[in-house]
Amino acid sequence: MNQNEINSKQILDTGLVFVLIVLLVAFRIKNLQLVLLAIVLLLISMSAPRVFSPLAKIWFGLSHLVGTVVSKVLLTLVFFLIVTPIAVVRKLLGGDSMQSRVWKKSKESVFKTYDKEYKAEHLRNPY
Repeated sequence: MNQNEINSKQILDTGLVFVLIVLLVAFRIKNLQLVLLAIVLLLISMSAPRVFSPLAKIWFGLSHLVGTVVSKVLLTLVFFLIVTPIAVVRKLLGGDSMQSRVWKKSKESVFKTYDKEYKAEHLRNPY
């Protein structure tokens, strides 16, 4: 299914979301006419949900756009506020997880060699 295509469940959900929004506004401003509008929207949503198809396309398109932007912003913030400071502190404290200093000083390999015979029970519980 194409990203821009919406299914009937999404259209029904959009109608119900608009019913909920109208009910919340009606409750907030204490307007009974909006409750009647919510009932009409609910009846339309249950009997002819395709009426909400254009709104559903806009609604889910907007949610996809917001999700894309927010995920990139959050990942950027996590990187610069968590990962970068930890890397700077490790660098200042002399951490060398990749053993690059040892590797640069000698011609020897920094890979650890294990002279051990592996058996089937080692593979069942590797940790």
